[in-house]
Formats: sequence, C-alpha cells, structure tokens
Amino acid sequence: MERHPLEGLFRALLLLPFLIFAASALRFAWQDLPGLGDVAQLRAVNMPFARLAGWIAGNAEPLLLPAPARTAPLPLLVDWLIWHFVAASPRALRVAHILIAMIGLAVLIRALSLRIDRRVALIAGLLIALSPRVVAAVIGIGPNPFIFALFCCLLAIVLTRGKMGGPVPLLMFTAIAAALGLCGIAGMLAAASLFLPFLLSAANRADAWRRLGALALILPVWLPPLVEQILDGTRTEAMTPQGLVVLTSKLMAHNADLVLMPGAALMLGGTALLILIGLRGLMRRRRRNGGAENDHPVALLFAAAATGAVLVLLGGPLLRLYPWLDPSAQNWLVLLTILLAAVCFTPRLVPTAPTIRRARSIALVMALCGSAIGTLIYHYHANWFASGPERGLRQALAQTGSNRALIYASYDWGRVYFGHAWAAPDDNEQWLLSLDGKSAQRVLPGGRLLDPQPLASLDGYDALIIARVERRGWRDLGALVAGDIVGAVPPAPLRGFPTAWRPEPPQAAPGEVWLTTQILKKRSAF
Repeated sequence: MERHPLEGLFRALLLLPFLIFAASALRFAWQDLPGLGDVAQLRAVNMPFARLAGWIAGNAEPLLLPAPARTAPLPLLVDWLIWHFVAASPRALRVAHILIAMIGLAVLIRALSLRIDRRVALIAGLLIALSPRVVAAVIGIGPNPFIFALFCCLLAIVLTRGKMGGPVPLLMFTAIAAALGLCGIAGMLAAASLFLPFLLSAANRADAWRRLGALALILPVWLPPLVEQILDGTRTEAMTPQGLVVLTSKLMAHNADLVLMPGAALMLGGTALLILIGLRGLMRRRRRNGGAENDHPVALLFAAAATGAVLVLLGGPLLRLYPWLDPSAQNWLVLLTILLAAVCFTPRLVPTAPTIRRARSIALVMALCGSAIGTLIYHYHANWFASGPERGLRQALAQTGSNRALIYASYDWGRVYFGHAWAAPDDNEQWLLSLDGKSAQRVLPGGRLLDPQPLASLDGYDALIIARVERRGWRDLGALVAGDIVGAVPPAPLRGFPTAWRPEPPQAAPGEVWLTTQILKKRSAF
C-alpha cells in the first residue's frame, strides 16, 4: 500500500503506545488487591500439579472455593508454572500477564505496519493504550490477558494474509485458535469471530477449502470445554432490548469512560464517525473493484466485529456466559472496534475531498480526547476500579481491636469474604447475617457455612463490623465526581441485635464494588 510521507515520524512515535500501555497496566498491577476471580485462580495454582490436572480432567475438589473456570485450562497451567518456577505472588502473576499482553500487542502493531502503514499502527496503538476496558482486561489474574495476546496474534495472521505466522501460517492460525478455545468460552468466541475473515482472505477457492479443513481440526479441541459449559451452571435468560443496549454500552466503554458524559460522547462519537467514514470508503472501493476488496483491512475487521457481536448476542443465553452479565471478558470486541476505527486512515480508502478528510481528522481527535479523559478518571480514582473491596474493609478493621467479628450482610458476600480470606487467612471470626437479620451463620475456611445461630452468639466479641457489598455503575461514580453527597446507608437492619450493641455511623468505600460498613461496639456498663 501507499506509504505516508511522515512515515519516519510515525515510526519514531510507535514506542509511545507501549509506554502508555505499560505504565497504565503496571500501576494497577502494583496496587491492586485480589478480587473474587483473582482468588479463584490463585487457589487453583497453589494446588499440587497432579491435583490441578485431575481437577481440570473432572475430579472433585470440594475445598477449591471459589473455583476458577474449568473450561479455561491453558491459563491455569501457565499460571501454575509461573507461580511455582518464577515467583509465588499475585503481583508477579500480574506483571507476567502484562508482559504476555504486550507481546501480543507488539505482534498486532507490527502486522498493521506491515499490511497498511505506521500511521494506522500508531493510531490503533494509542486508542488501545488509552482504553480502560483493554487495560482492565490485561491486569487480571485469569484468562483475559491470554485471550488478548492470542487474539492479537490471530488478528496479525488474518490482516497480513499469512505474511505473519511463520513458514506455515495456516498451521499457526489453527494452533493459536485451538489455544484460544482452551482459554474459556470467551476465547472460543474471539477465535470464531475471525473464521469468516480468515476464509475471506484466502487467495483462491482451493486455499479457502484448505483453510476450512484446518478450522474443522479445531472443533475436537474445543468440544470438551464447550460441552462442560453447556451442561454446567444455571441457565441465563435472554436479554431484553433495554438489556442489550446496556450490554453494548458496557462492551464499548468502561465505567471510567462513562463517568464524565462529555468524555464518553467524544470517545463513542469519534469512534463511530471513524468507522462510518471507513465503511463508506470501503463501499466506494467495492463498487469499483467488486469482490477484490474482500480482503481489505476494513472488510476483514468489519466481518470479524459483526460475527463477534452475533456470537456474543446469540451465544450468551445458550452458553450461560458470565460475560453475558459482566462483559469484561469480551474485550476482544472492543479491540476489533478500535482497529475498525483506526483503519479508516488506510491510504487511498477515503476520497481526497477536503471535507471528508477534515471530518476524519476531527473524529480522531474526538476519539483520542474522549479516551484520554476516561484514562485520567481511571487513574485519578484508581481505588474505585480496583478488583475488590479489601481496602475499605481494612479501614474498618483498623478502627476495632482484635476481639471483633466480621458480619456479612449481602447475597454477594463472597466478593468480600474470599478476597479478605486470601489477604488474611488467619481471620476466622466471620459470619453471614440472615436475610431477616435475626440469626447468623459462622463462615468456615473456604466459605462453608455452619447452621444458623441466634445473634446472642456474638456477645463474646467487643465489636462487630457489618459489611455489605454491591456492584455499582457509572451513574453512582459520576455522582461522586460531580460532588453530589452520597450518604452511606446502613448495611443491614439492626432490629435483631441486642440493645447492648451501640452502632456507629455507617461508612462507604465507593467504587465499582461498593462496600458499606458499620461498626457495632458494646455499650459501657454502669
């Protein structure tokens, strides 16, 4: 393709996205505490290898609570190796995951430079590095960093039409796609979204048949985890139209992007305008060149994004995906959207009319400014977007002595308990309050519960910390940014507690995982 006259400048600037991406991810890797999904992965990699392999194969491990996804064995095995042979710490795992993700990103940027030019590679790199949705995926302890890296490598093979992928790119594509399927159902959907573009980029019909045969080899590898996912778990109902709108907004934007609506409007509006301009240019080329444009980067990425959206929308209820309720694992769709916006700058795609080119430049500035605003919110209020509520719980624990008990008061209590159990494994004074607030169950290690007991059983403690955790969205966080006073509501009704307990004012630790605590102390005896 035609090269841009400022190619040398763009080449010098290509390091900038990697610096931004690394700094953004490492900041969270260094300060983030393990959340519920992180603890599940950590407990699994702490097991002896034989027990872990047996559990992946189907053996029961009743003490593995919470349990990670059995349908994602590849990340578990790689993390086990890192944990036992490199460094046994959550921070080391996060740093290793960031390095893996950056290798994938480097492969993708190289592919864009090779197939198109360095200007498109730079734009794509900046939009990726400034996306909190992408950064949030790669700092987790779980399958998401592996999905991101492998998906980038698959995209590189598709976009370069096999010029990347080693001496046998078809074999490499098949192997990487199979590996993606071993990273969970979200990995399967990511790889499957590229099957149609992979066929479209075939050189001829014979090549297309060879590729189709290679794709058929992937299915036996995917079948066991796919069957496991379909047969296991609780069925998820289909989405309402309103739910689809919410899901789409969450797929395209992180809560940090949506906190300031002007920034979200700039980011979403600029991205949408870039995509529309790119599709308009593709339609012009197709009218002139016909099917010869099937392997144009815009055509390939649009086919991948459309296929991926259909797979997520149709596969959610069928496969009972957790990402159907929480779309963080479907960040590969965000990556496709970003790339689809960036390739709008492919040479000779857009007509030379100054109005169209000016609109394209304005749209890029909008997208970059909106993304930068979201990134600033993401870092300025980093505690809001940490994976768990452990910081807020530690603040409450610091206000009591050693003779105290934690009382959980929400159905989602595991989000607090398992993170705290990992951070403080010797803290066994934990209870679960009943829904009516009249009894409590002692929580044993691993999250097992004893029979309900009356609240008088808590009289031996000097203080009680009642904790309630909720998932909150961008509206609540936006209210905090706007300076609106968000009062802390008591985490549970206190009617069932004896009058000997004196409640202190409730305290809120705001964030995506919103923790409310209230301390009860014994009244002084006269």
